[in-house]
Amino acid sequence: MTKAKPFVEPSHEGICGEHE
Repeated sequence: MTKAKPFVEPSHEGICGEHE
């Protein structure tokens, strides 16, 4: 689940590794 979605909710940020 890395780059699975172009945008993720602030609550899910970091879970998929999309921590900016």
